[in-house]
Amino acid sequence: MMKNITSGFQVSETYNQLPPYFIKNEGQFDEEKIVYYSKSAGYSAYFTEEGARFVFVGREKGEALADKEPPEELIAFRVDFKFLNGDKAIDPVAMGELPGKVNYFRGSDPAKWRTDIPIFIEVVYIQVWPGINLFFHGREGKLKYDFLVQPGARVEDIQFTYEGAESLSIDQEGNLEIETPIGVMIDERPVSFQEKNGRQVQVGTKYKVTNTEDGNRTVSFQVGDDYNPNYLLIIDPGLLYSYYPGGTGSDRGNCISIATDHSGNVYLTRSTNSPTGTFPTVEAFQAEYGGGVNDAFVTRVSPSGSLDYLSYLGESGEDAGNTIVVDIFGNACATGITGSQTGSFPTVTPFQSSYGGGSTDAFVAKIGEDRTIIVNNDPGECGAIVDYENLLGVTCNPSSGSFFR
Repeated sequence: MMKNITSGFQVSETYNQLPPYFIKNEGQFDEEKIVYYSKSAGYSAYFTEEGARFVFVGREKGEALADKEPPEELIAFRVDFKFLNGDKAIDPVAMGELPGKVNYFRGSDPAKWRTDIPIFIEVVYIQVWPGINLFFHGREGKLKYDFLVQPGARVEDIQFTYEGAESLSIDQEGNLEIETPIGVMIDERPVSFQEKNGRQVQVGTKYKVTNTEDGNRTVSFQVGDDYNPNYLLIIDPGLLYSYYPGGTGSDRGNCISIATDHSGNVYLTRSTNSPTGTFPTVEAFQAEYGGGVNDAFVTRVSPSGSLDYLSYLGESGEDAGNTIVVDIFGNACATGITGSQTGSFPTVTPFQSSYGGGSTDAFVAKIGEDRTIIVNNDPGECGAIVDYENLLGVTCNPSSGSFFR
């Protein structure tokens, strides 16, 4: 039985299924308008008095991976969910505080770090329109929203738009399509219901998109004859939008690998292109950015949420961590890819001492409990797992026919 030893694959899969939560802005963002925010794979959501901002990261529509150089180059696009014909300034309120806290280590100045920040289950906009509240919360790892319409309130008062979208339209299934440069976002066809005489009764509801005189498009809801305005109505548009030590560059974490040890420490690896002085290195075995497209990073976070160590790992090429596991002695093993040539990548007691050629080689790095690199090597693309006898298993997907045997 494997006890207190967790594969990076297993933890990452579980982590990606966690529902979004909402973090209070206590100065980690300079813009005071941001009251709460949420981060997930591929997007960030920021909640202000004017509504919600969604920032998505991806490739331009129709662009193949090979069309970009470097291939990981992405674009960010912002869409604002804005209220229309309602109260233009409503501070969102968080509800359902969770037991955990968030520590925000950004940049190299500890005075600018923020710790013990509370997190919440949902964010609510109260009385956006008379008698109508808007709830944002998570379900099945995704962000969604609901409108709660009090008895006597007018459904037709609900009007909003997605500012910044290229177009808004309704497809044949009744879903709202929001066109952006990186693809189409979908608000699923709304499901609405009322509780009458102790029974939950579904109410026919559909989107309505209207062109305004100023060229904008307004979204509203149209309810069927089965709606009774004397009862509470919940409009549920379905699922909306299907990690983070940060610097000033791109610190990729949407595919981050996570592992834990028996003491409750958390280990992470991925990549960053934040330069020296902006990335929060702590007790680092490589304190400076190696350059190139990006460096890998490896970090250990204690159960209290403090950084035990956070280090660059890489040199002049493209370097990224893919998987991390931990043995029973607290040694972390990180695997990943490197494009750094022989003599630049920091190899230690390697079983392959020179770069194998091609676009990238794999590396396997073992970091001791005392934060020193024990072994580092460049063999194709690798993953790792530790078994119950503390044996390390590494699997690689070589891209070269000359991969060593």
